[in-house]
Formats: sequence, C-alpha cells, structure tokens
Amino acid sequence: MRKKTNNFWPLIIEWIDDFQAANKDYIDKHITDFLGEIDRKEWVEISLALGARCQEYIEKKGYQTLIYNGFAMKDRRKPFIPNSLSLKELDKYTPPFIILAKNTIEIQQAYLRADELGKKLQKRAYYWQYKDDNVYSTNVYIAQQEKEGI
Repeated sequence: MRKKTNNFWPLIIEWIDDFQAANKDYIDKHITDFLGEIDRKEWVEISLALGARCQEYIEKKGYQTLIYNGFAMKDRRKPFIPNSLSLKELDKYTPPFIILAKNTIEIQQAYLRADELGKKLQKRAYYWQYKDDNVYSTNVYIAQQEKEGI
C-alpha cells in the first residue's frame, strides 16, 4: 500500500504540516483528493493504511494531532449503528476521508461510540447520524490512535 501512496506523500505531509500551523480544530480531505481515482474495492484498505502512515509521521514530528478515518455509509430508512466496513455498507459515491483533529472526537456530543465495530477493528470507532427527508445518513469515524490529554 505504501507504494500506491509514495508519489502523493509530499502533498499529504504538506497538508499535515499546514494543519499543525493553522488555527483550526479539525480538517478533512477525501483520499481521492490526494491519490486520484481509486478502485472502490480498495477504499477501506487504502484509507486505513494512509491513516496509519499519517499517524507515523505525526508521531515522528511530535505533533499533538489526532487522525481519524471517515467513511460515509449508505443511507437508510431506519437508524442503525454500523458494525462493519464492508463495501455493501459504504456509500458508493463518497470516498473515505482522513480527518486531522486537535481534540478527541469524544468531546463533541454529536459523535457516539460504535463499540461493536471498535472491537472488531481494535480501535475506537464512532458514528454520527442525522435524518433528512425520512432517510438516515451516517458517517463512521475510526481513530488511528487516541491520545490522552489532548
């Protein structure tokens, strides 16, 4: 996976460094903003690998920044708590995104824990859901690594 992201790594580093210097609490970008078109079958794998690589860079630089991988789920008629990241569950038009944050996602009341998904991934997972025209839209967020004291 590193090979697929190597050509774009300087852009990603610049994005991380710019965020660190900015007066913003969070920022996000779709993985396709960095990598161009990606086969939908690779979305989850590439997104998680890219998030892990960003985490390595942030730790190396000593930045107090958190990385979350975000996934838009298919709209539903009933509310639900996602417990998987399978392609059939993901919205097919919205590529995954990487979120850089200066505070943990838990401090915002709109985000709720997705404990079953978190156990499967062995990482903290959250979901955010809203209803629009009788359809529930849901995003899932996976923490690359939670940091204490941020």
